[in-house]
Amino acid sequence: MSSDPPAVADRASIAAVGKRIQGYVRRTPVIEVGGADFGLDPSVKLTFKLELLQHTGSFKARGAFANLLSRDVSPVGVAAASGGNHGLAVAYAAARLGVRARIFVPSVASTAKTKRIRELGAELVIVGERYADALAATEEWIATSGALGVHAYDQRETILGQGTLGAELEQQAPSIESLLVAVGGGGLIAGVSTWYGDSGDSSMRVVGVEPEAAPTLTKALEAGRPVDAEAGGVASDSLAPRRVGDLVLPLVQRHVERVLLVSDEAIVRAQKALWSVLRVAAEPGGAAALAALLSGVYRPRPGEHVGVLVCGGNTPAVDFDSDTSAQGRIQLKEVVSTNRNAPPIGPFSPALRVERQVYLSGQVAQDPTTGRLIEGDVAAQTERILENVRALLETADKSLADVVRVGVFLTDMRDFAAMNEVYARYFETPFPVRTTVAVSALPLGALVEIEVMAG
Repeated sequence: MSSDPPAVADRASIAAVGKRIQGYVRRTPVIEVGGADFGLDPSVKLTFKLELLQHTGSFKARGAFANLLSRDVSPVGVAAASGGNHGLAVAYAAARLGVRARIFVPSVASTAKTKRIRELGAELVIVGERYADALAATEEWIATSGALGVHAYDQRETILGQGTLGAELEQQAPSIESLLVAVGGGGLIAGVSTWYGDSGDSSMRVVGVEPEAAPTLTKALEAGRPVDAEAGGVASDSLAPRRVGDLVLPLVQRHVERVLLVSDEAIVRAQKALWSVLRVAAEPGGAAALAALLSGVYRPRPGEHVGVLVCGGNTPAVDFDSDTSAQGRIQLKEVVSTNRNAPPIGPFSPALRVERQVYLSGQVAQDPTTGRLIEGDVAAQTERILENVRALLETADKSLADVVRVGVFLTDMRDFAAMNEVYARYFETPFPVRTTVAVSALPLGALVEIEVMAG
């Protein structure tokens, strides 16, 4: 353990902020289940803190209101950089308090999040590929405009606001012995661990969980200071800030027992388990804490009472505006695997039809350092995909003229123009009108999807 950190946060200051934001944030529920429900030791007790039911779908509303209610807001308004959740929270708090907001997000931000940011009336700026790019643009805007910056994690008020979650959980589940908390920039775990750490109860353990593809806190603890780390993976829009905060690290060093790493596969399995067992639709970052349990990375003692923080639920997996069950509608998915260890299956495999969904799969080589395709080019791949889609539509008595929506997931935004040229030869409607594009730097073993809905 390190020496005492600067006086950034303690129980008294967290409690004071809790009173300040009361009435603006929700007291989110907990649910207690037996370990057997998730295939664990039946003697283990699990308490899930369902913070995904907070305003805007994540814990971030606590920190956002703590900032706007504790600091002097510039007439220009507020500005924030975010992978999505923090931006949503700041946009919501600003709208609630009648403040202008400009939110900067990277291209990996989920469409479920960016759509809601716009709906809340904030100005949305999409810049760069990662959170660090959005942060740099935010800092430049703050310097030139005089807007109040609301940092996602490395801000005293943000940490104190997130710490109120710990105060609330202690009241709801006083008997938990350990708490698993997902880690991105570290504001949440810094605040929550400070609440528990300052209680004087040495038996209570706070354990961090972060993706193997974004080990920001792990690298910082190894180096003894915040350092740059990888920033990718399935939870890259919420748990991949490149480095933890300077204010965060001393608090974590003092109050967090250890930090565990989980794979993308484990996170996805935890997402599915939350839905299957509890009917809770969590985003990847929200499922990371449970992933540590289900993967065996965290092994509870017999009879242990484990708290699991489900911190976010802004997932595009739930979209009630997309009616895939409507009469006469068919959904096609082109799935391209970048896993070089997969069995060779040629450019694209035969289609597999499951009710109204049709899946195509194929394999392409990808440079792991740049994410760019090595073999072939994007235009040729796109042409082949659309020819397959045309053939499959014909088997359902449909044509490309029936297509009403296209979703494209790219590894590099520079490929957009090449795909646009090919698309224009197949569809009369301009590419952006019916197309949603999401860009992410995908690691080997990930999936690239092109989804077409026709009706």
